[in-house]
Amino acid sequence: MRRLWPLASALTGICMAVTPLRGQDTTAVEPQQMEPVVVSATRTETPLNQLGQSVTVVTRQQIEETRATDLGDLLRQVVGLDVRTNGQHSSSTAIGIRGLSGYHTKVLINGIVLQDSSSPQQMPILNDINLNDVERIEVVRGPGSTTYGANALGGVVNIITRSGQGAGRTCPDGTPNPLPTGNLGFEFGSHGRFRTSASARGQSGPVDYAVGWLRESEKGISAMDTELNEDNDAWRNQQVQGTLGLRLAPGLRLEVFGRYSSSDEEYDMGYPASMYSPATLDTGDTHNQRWQSGLRLAATDLFDGLLDSSVSASVADLSRGYRDADGWSYNDRFQGRTNQYTWQNTVHLHERLALTLGLDHTQESARIEDGGVPAWYIAPSTPIDDRHRTTALFSEIKAEPIDNLFLNAGARWNDHSVFGNTWTWTSAAAYHIPSTRTRLKVSAGEAYRAPSLYELYEPQYGNSSLRPETGTSWDGGFEQDLVGERLTFGSTYFRNRVNDYIGFDMASWKYDQISGIKANGLESFVRYRPIQDVTLQLTHTYQHTNDMEKDVAALALRPSHKASAAVTWRPRGGKLTVNLNGAYVDEQHTLSGGGDLLDAYVLANAVVSYRFTDYLEVYGRVHNLLNEDYQTAPHYNEYGRVYYAGINVSF
Repeated sequence: MRRLWPLASALTGICMAVTPLRGQDTTAVEPQQMEPVVVSATRTETPLNQLGQSVTVVTRQQIEETRATDLGDLLRQVVGLDVRTNGQHSSSTAIGIRGLSGYHTKVLINGIVLQDSSSPQQMPILNDINLNDVERIEVVRGPGSTTYGANALGGVVNIITRSGQGAGRTCPDGTPNPLPTGNLGFEFGSHGRFRTSASARGQSGPVDYAVGWLRESEKGISAMDTELNEDNDAWRNQQVQGTLGLRLAPGLRLEVFGRYSSSDEEYDMGYPASMYSPATLDTGDTHNQRWQSGLRLAATDLFDGLLDSSVSASVADLSRGYRDADGWSYNDRFQGRTNQYTWQNTVHLHERLALTLGLDHTQESARIEDGGVPAWYIAPSTPIDDRHRTTALFSEIKAEPIDNLFLNAGARWNDHSVFGNTWTWTSAAAYHIPSTRTRLKVSAGEAYRAPSLYELYEPQYGNSSLRPETGTSWDGGFEQDLVGERLTFGSTYFRNRVNDYIGFDMASWKYDQISGIKANGLESFVRYRPIQDVTLQLTHTYQHTNDMEKDVAALALRPSHKASAAVTWRPRGGKLTVNLNGAYVDEQHTLSGGGDLLDAYVLANAVVSYRFTDYLEVYGRVHNLLNEDYQTAPHYNEYGRVYYAGINVSF
C-alpha cells in the first residue's frame, strides 16, 4: 500500500491548491444535473437511481477529460472490473467483472455483440473501439443472461455511440441549420504513435446522422519480455462507423447502424523462450477485420401511450488470420458470425407498472482452419464449420408499488439447438429514504454460458461432452448523499458462484468441466465536489476468489485489492481542464492458488487540455506518470512513461 502514496499525495495537493481559489463559492447553488437514464440493466430506459442492480455509467465528459484512447485504460477506473492485456493494444484484452473471467462479460456496441464466436471462449476483441465516437458506456455488474442471453454471468458492458439527434446547428433567427457539427483530430506521441480522426453529426428535418473515421498506428515495444522477443511489435487500426436515423411519423423511428474496422498487430509467442526449440519466434502477425450492422424500427406511445413496440436485427462478422513465416508456419483462419433478431413489446399498465414481453433468435457460426496448431508440431486439423441456434422468450416487469420503492424482475426461457431448454431469472429492488438521502439496493439472478463452438468441436482440444456453465449471484448495498449532494458514497457486497466451470485440463490437453468457482467481495466509492470547479472520485474493490475443485483461494490473475482515483479541475469559463487519474492493483498469482506473483502497481495518468476558441483545442497527456514497470499478464510488457499531444478542430 506504500505505492499508493505518490498518487494520493498528488490528488490531495491538487485539491488543496485549487480549493482556496474558489473558497467563497462553496455555498453557491450547484447546477442541477439530470439523473442518467440507463438502457442496459433492463429492457427499457430506467433512471439510474431507480435500479437495484449495480451500474456504472462512463459519460462523454469523462472520456473527454481523461483523453483515453484505449477501452481498457478507460475502464480501469470502474469499480469491480479487472483489466488484463497481453501487451499494449493487444486484441486479447480481457475485462473481468467481480472475480469472473473475461469471457463471462458480454460486451456490446449499441446492443450488437462484440464477442468472437470463432475464438476458444468467445472472447470479444476490444482494441479497435473508437472512443471519439462513444457517447457513454454502461457497465452492469451482475448476471445479465435474462436480458442478453448467454455469456453474461459476470455482467454486461454496453458501448453506446453518438447519434445525430439534436446535433445540428441553429441559425441566428433560431431556425435549424442543416449544416453538421464535426471534429478533426490529430494526436502524436511516444513509440511512433500517430492518430487522425474525423467525425460529423447533424439533423435535418426527420433525418439525423452521425459518421466517424479513425486511423491510428504505433511502432510499439516488444510485447514479451523473453530473450527471443526483442523487436518492436507494431500495431495499426483503421475504422469507419455511422448511424442514420429517420423519423417516419410521430412516434415511429427507424435507425440503422454500421461499423467496419481493420487492424494489424504483431505478436510474440505466449511462453518463455526456454520452452521453444525454433530460434525465431518473433515474426507473428495477426489481421482482424470486423463488420457490424444493425437496424431497429421502434414505435412509441401506441394506443394513447399504452404500448411501445420494436423490432431489430443485427449481424456481427469477424475474420481473423495469423501467420508466422519463420519456423512456425502458421496460416490460420478464423471466421465467426452472430446474427440476432428481436421483437419487444412494453405495455404500460399504469404510470407505476410496466410489463415487457419479447422474442429473441440468435445464430452463432464459426469456421476455423488449422485451429491454431503449428504445422511442424502436428498435422493440420480438420476445419471446424459449425453453428448454434438459440430461440428465447423473455419477460420483465417494473413497478413502484409504493412511493420510493422501485422493483424489477425478469425471466428468460432459452431453447438451444444442442443443449435444450434453460431458464434464467433476475430480480432487483431499490428503496429511497428521502429524509436522509439514502438509497438501499439489492439484486439477485441466475445466468448461463453455453460451451463455445471451439470448446466443443476443435479436433485437438475440444470436448463434445461439455455442459453449459450456470451461475448465481446476489448483491446488496447502499448509497448516501451529503452536503447538498456534493458528496456521495456507497458500498455493495457481492457473491458469485459458477457451477460446471469449463477450464483447460493440462492432463488430457482438452477443455473439461470442473466443479466450479466462487467470488465474493465489497465494492466502495466516493464522489465529491468540494467546489464547483473540482470533482474527485475514489473507488476500492476487495474480492476473494476460490477454485472449488482444487479448493484453493485466489484464481489466476485476480487481485484481492484494487483502487482508483480521479480528480478533475475545470476553472470557470471551461477553457482549461486538468485531470489526474490512476489505479492501484494488488499483486496477483499467475496460476490458481499459486505460481509466480505479479507485482502490485500504481498506474497514474495526467491530462491537460486548453480550448483557445470554440473551434480549437489542444491537449497533452502522460500515460504511466510514475514510470511503473508492471505486467497485467505474465511475461507481457506494458509501456513505461509515455507522452502524447493532440489538437482538435471543431466546425
